Formats: sequence, C-alpha cells, structure tokens
Amino acid sequence: MGNQKYLLVRASYDARVASVEPLGLEYLAGVMKEEGREYVFHDEFLYNGFFRFWRIVRKIEKYGITVVCFTVMSNKVEYILKIINKLKKLKPYLKIIVGGPEVNINYQDFFLENIDFVYYDYGLDSFRYAVSQDFDITLIGTVNGLAYKNNGKWIQNPRGEPIQITA
Repeated sequence: MGNQKYLLVRASYDARVASVEPLGLEYLAGVMKEEGREYVFHDEFLYNGFFRFWRIVRKIEKYGITVVCFTVMSNKVEYILKIINKLKKLKPYLKIIVGGPEVNINYQDFFLENIDFVYYDYGLDSFRYAVSQDFDITLIGTVNGLAYKNNGKWIQNPRGEPIQITA
C-alpha cells in the first residue's frame, strides 16, 4: 500500500450532547506523526452544515488522501455510514477505517461492505504497528483489536489486554 496519507474525520454532532475536543483523533495523529505518516484533520464543528460531504471530498483531493479514519459516536452512526458509502462510491480506492466509542463497544456492527478496517483495541500499540505497516493486511494479520477484510471475508482479531496502571 505504500506510505498512506490519512484524513482524520470527526463528524459534527449536537453540541448539547457533549462539547469535547477530538482527543481520540489527536492520539491517532500523534501515532502517525511518530511513524512519519502524513495526516490531515477534518473537524465538521469548524464548518456550517452546508456541503459537508463535498468539503471532505475536496480535502481528499487536495491532500492526496488514501485512508479516511472516522471516529464514531453512537448518535452519529447512520450519518457516518452514509458518508462512507458515498465516499466509496465516488472514490473506491480509499481505505476506510472506523474506531471510537461506538465501534469499541459494538465493533461487529461495522463489518460492512464499504469499511476496510475496524479498530477496537485498548490503547494505541496495535494501531501504531498497523500504521507503521501502512495497513498492509499481509503484515498486520494478527494485530490485536483490528478486524479487516481479506478476499471478502472479515478477519477478526481478539483485543489485547486492557491497559493497567500500577502504583
């Protein structure tokens, strides 16, 4: 797959539900930076509601994006899946990764045709390894907490151990 270029997407949601920074995506960006990968944020909170999909498309084209990562919250699942389906129809070469709170809880719900990778592990070590290998399934086949499609069939790896802090 070569060195991938990543777009990290936080979908807009009703700020009355929660108004927090996209910390999870910032962690992923830190991993990508450590691994020398290019990435761009797309935070829908920065824009009005008009032309949301086309803003993402323009960013993909402007930066030569090859992988789009979505953080999924429970109240935005349908919206994000709609975006993913439209993106894959328009740009089938894109690799789509989903993760985040809803995916972590219900990861098997995301074993869908237009999603390529589902990340549901604890911590970032397995994500770091997958990024370092550019999500090449021949190299990341046993990465903890990662599911992916191989010849149309979903491969599901078990989660790693939860992170524990000892005093």
